[in-house]
Amino acid sequence: MLAVLCRGTDADRALCVAAAEAGADVALGTVSPADEFRVASIANEIWSIGTRQFVMPLDATDPTAIAAFAARTFDELGGCRLALASTWLESNAPFPQLSADEWLPVLSANLTIPYLFIGAFSKAMGTRSEGRIIVVAPANPAADTAERAARAGLLTLVADANSVLSPQGIAVTVLEEEPVTALG
Repeated sequence: MLAVLCRGTDADRALCVAAAEAGADVALGTVSPADEFRVASIANEIWSIGTRQFVMPLDATDPTAIAAFAARTFDELGGCRLALASTWLESNAPFPQLSADEWLPVLSANLTIPYLFIGAFSKAMGTRSEGRIIVVAPANPAADTAERAARAGLLTLVADANSVLSPQGIAVTVLEEEPVTALG
């Protein structure tokens, strides 16, 4: 079983369809309600393959919504072995032009949402003492200060999460390339 928090990109679609073709049930959550149409389109493809799926439109900056997504994944699909957050937002504003309007969404998408996602899914996975949580954070050579700050924070978050969660059988990983590329 796979849970994916995403925007409905082509890479998200390829990953979810490949998982469904391999027989996985897929829970899909949106990063924002505006992503619902694209994510629902992915769910339709999964439905046509014949595995169980659902879409949960949510605002991923809301801790209650992320917790509800994790709970629904376990309730409807009977568990989750792999949870993937594909929320990364690239940013390449030169420092003198970097504004709070650019800084805040980057930190939210790249650090706050992964923090909430790791917390919710590790709690749900902890009841079964197994699971893997992946946060997609593609390398961006042109990354600006906001994106680099978010990456540094994410790496610290993942290291700290692993130190607490690995004894419980839960691994947290940063995937530095698009999931489709990583699958080969």
